[in-house]
Amino acid sequence: MTQKPAIGRIVHYFPRTEELHANNLTLPIAAVITAVWSEQRVNLKLIMDGPEDRWRTSVSLLPAESEDPAGFWVWPPRV
Repeated sequence: MTQKPAIGRIVHYFPRTEELHANNLTLPIAAVITAVWSEQRVNLKLIMDGPEDRWRTSVSLLPAESEDPAGFWVWPPRV
């Protein structure tokens, strides 16, 4: 069964390298899907430990085995 993005689903967001270092972030960042553009592209609200809201728009799904340095999201592993 292939998962499909839907509003309210939780995913893991991996920011761009420069965003990660500039904001002293840890990986991965939990995020909630807030809009779905396609099965590969969504808007996200990042769930941060603090009062600040952070949003990312039109973020692409990237398979976990890829090494693309741009920000991307993946499905969390099943436990």
